[in-house]
Amino acid sequence: MSSPNTETGFVAENIRIQKNEFSAHYDRFEIKPGKISVIIGPSGGGKTTLLRQCALVDSPAHGSISINGTTYWEQGKALQSRKLLWSKLAVVFQEFYLWPHLTAIENAVLPLSVNQQNCDEVDDLFEQLNISNIKNKSVIELSVGQRQRVAIARALAQKPAYLLFDEITSSLDNEQVHFLVKIIESKLSEGIGIGLITHHLAMARHFLKSDIENNFVFIDHGRITSRGTFKEYNSPNSTRLKSFFSDQYK
Repeated sequence: MSSPNTETGFVAENIRIQKNEFSAHYDRFEIKPGKISVIIGPSGGGKTTLLRQCALVDSPAHGSISINGTTYWEQGKALQSRKLLWSKLAVVFQEFYLWPHLTAIENAVLPLSVNQQNCDEVDDLFEQLNISNIKNKSVIELSVGQRQRVAIARALAQKPAYLLFDEITSSLDNEQVHFLVKIIESKLSEGIGIGLITHHLAMARHFLKSDIENNFVFIDHGRITSRGTFKEYNSPNSTRLKSFFSDQYK
């Protein structure tokens, strides 16, 4: 039996997985309420794999997942239902996972309808994300960037305590990225904790510089090899992290 957990925040600890030839061990990844944890690293290094474990989309064989002191998963076993965890944690993956036979607005309200939550604010989210004009269009009619924003609206509409974003700026132009940064900042101000995978290093720097409690982790070959706040991000001690930053600007 695990000992009582009084820690506030989202914590994934000692997560170990083995998939074919890929192995990963994430010693500790945490998100504090109202703060952002930025996840950076090379493509294929294991960033999305970590998010899938955190959201229990996959089932980690080792380690634990807890939110605000409640452990939901430990050593390969569910201690609470996934549905209960998903009521507190929403995820936007690169694949979006939208239903192609539904309209944009129907996709966004579907989780709310299933969970009997209020759908009134979804229209406001579509307005903020500049997609009000496509809310009644079928998903298959939408551009990749529009689909991405529908998926973001769906996650935000659920009003989770924690949000996980996987490369949500990859299909957005600079203006749309600016709008998204503002929305993320508003959610942080509401006390929502956010985990953000990004290759957009300027955005990562922006969030780390804006709050000394915001932090980053650098993932490479399935391991968290560096971590810290803006100070460590701005002046890395790790040779590998220095090399990664240098390669981004060549």
